[in-house]
Amino acid sequence: MKQNELMTNRLAGSLGSAFSGGKMKIYTGTIPADVNAIITDTLLCEITLPSPAFGVIPANGQVLKTGTWSGTAIANGTAGWCKIQSASGTQFIFATVGEVGDEITINNEDLIIGDTVTVDTLTYTCPEE
Repeated sequence: MKQNELMTNRLAGSLGSAFSGGKMKIYTGTIPADVNAIITDTLLCEITLPSPAFGVIPANGQVLKTGTWSGTAIANGTAGWCKIQSASGTQFIFATVGEVGDEITINNEDLIIGDTVTVDTLTYTCPEE
C-alpha cells in the first residue's frame, strides 16, 4: 500500500490526540526486536506527556513534540530506548534515546536517581508506505 502526502500528514496529525496524557518510559538497553515482548530492561524515567503531545499540523508527514517533556530519573543507568504510549497504554511507539544521533535526544543519557530528564528533540515521521 502507498498513500499520498495528504493522507500521511493526516495520520501524523492524529498523534497529538492519540498520545495526549500518555507516558514516555525511558529504559536501558536496546529496543526489543518484538514489540510484544516483555520488557526486561531497567526503567530509568517516566514522563507524563502534555496535551496535545504532538503538533496537530504536520508537514511532510512529520510532527514535533509540543510543550515540555520532563521527568525525574528513578534509577541509575544509561538511556538506550523508550516507549511512548497512549494514556490507555494500548498504542505505543518504540524509539532510540540518547544525546546525539538517536531518534530522540535528551539532556543527559547517563542518568542518576533524582536527575531531571528533559526531551530536547523529538520529531515523528509517519511512514509513507
